[in-house]
Amino acid sequence: MAGKGLSRRSLLRGMGVGAAGLALGGSVGSVMAQTAPSLDTATAFYRFNLGEMRVTIMQDGTGAFPSSFFGANAPEGATDAVLNAANLPYGIVTTTLNVMMLEHGDRRILIDAGQAGVSLDGAPSNTGKLLPTMAALGVMPEDVTDVIVTHAHPDHIFGAGTSEGLAFPNAQFFMNEVEYNWSQGAPYGSPLDGFLEMANGIMGVMNASDRLTLFNDGDEIAPGVQAMLTPGHTPGHTSLLIESNGQRIMSLIDLANNHVISLAHPEWAFIFDADPMQAAESRAAALAMAADEGLFVAGYHFPFPGVGVIVRDGEGFRFVSA
Repeated sequence: MAGKGLSRRSLLRGMGVGAAGLALGGSVGSVMAQTAPSLDTATAFYRFNLGEMRVTIMQDGTGAFPSSFFGANAPEGATDAVLNAANLPYGIVTTTLNVMMLEHGDRRILIDAGQAGVSLDGAPSNTGKLLPTMAALGVMPEDVTDVIVTHAHPDHIFGAGTSEGLAFPNAQFFMNEVEYNWSQGAPYGSPLDGFLEMANGIMGVMNASDRLTLFNDGDEIAPGVQAMLTPGHTPGHTSLLIESNGQRIMSLIDLANNHVISLAHPEWAFIFDADPMQAAESRAAALAMAADEGLFVAGYHFPFPGVGVIVRDGEGFRFVSA
């Protein structure tokens, strides 16, 4: 990272974290009280059927990163060149937060919970649109039965908490056991300091109310929803293989953070990957599986709605939107 000329402060700013964010304690209230986000504006949703399941993708909001963040170990300027070759803007890249909801029988299952409008450096955050979008669809927080937290980063877990407690009062929460154990004792000294403290505050509320269930690789978390441990971004980062009546979709989560760069060069690390080499191995294996088995995929940070297929393209892969 030093070779890129990126300071610790610039990394934190890229993720929306400033010194104030690092000084926060681990309680849910301290997380949610840092800003007064506007949660009253619904954004986009995309709905389709997967066998007997109804799948809804809801946009919690957007963020922005330097394109170099998606190729932390790439030659200087290489990420911009990839985007330019694809006729896409480069320099600063807009990302989305695409939260998936599965409905089957009496179950309403959220895969991650978004960022809840929290801005840790005091600047406005263009997130926090999940709940109003759900409300526009007639789904209230108390209607959610399950929330699968794929890893402990703020854009995935912060929406699970409010200043009053848990955002989904009737839901059971699920997290990979490896991820949970790592988050409880993660070493300090990285740009993610502070994030895990706050995530642990939310997990503490889940534990205190006996609402957190830990799972392992390969477990069926809910009917038709299988855990796929894809470590590297974090040690317990989990993608999901979802199936109903023979129809399947792989929820990539943060396995690939950019729909062009991460696929064309799966060996390139995202700057916040905890173990870049392991993340690259997980990414290459999962993308090969999706391409070779003809799976639909959903990308949490792909352009909304982030649903399509993966095809092989030279030594890498390419995303084709549905």
